[in-house]
Amino acid sequence: MGTSENASHTTDKKSHDTLYTIQDENKGMKTVKIMITEAAEKQLIERTAGKQGVFKIEYDTEDCCAVNGIAMLWFVSTPNEEDGAAETNGLPVFVEKAKEIFFDENMIIDFVPAKGCFQLKSPNQYFNPCMSFIDKTKTA
Repeated sequence: MGTSENASHTTDKKSHDTLYTIQDENKGMKTVKIMITEAAEKQLIERTAGKQGVFKIEYDTEDCCAVNGIAMLWFVSTPNEEDGAAETNGLPVFVEKAKEIFFDENMIIDFVPAKGCFQLKSPNQYFNPCMSFIDKTKTA
């Protein structure tokens, strides 16, 4: 099945304007819908000001089996070929297509100021109540 996703996200620290485009030709596959709260969007824009990239929900299974992974929020330069664009209310977010099975169809990314962390949740459960944000665009 031929799929093609192209996305870009640029933030301007002074104006907090967000520019993004997404093209997703991944027809017939499950579409994850992610609502980004105002608090989360503000934090994501601030943390990526002036950088080029996209957000990705990573289901990390390192040091454990595939069914016991943990959701993490990454900022990456470009999505991988195996990533699919989630339907969002704003910023572009990608999820690895093979890992969509571990998530609900409708999810929320929120920010909790008291804890200084993001949350990934759905009406049914918390996938990660204190999700780290990792900027993978940084060079060593």
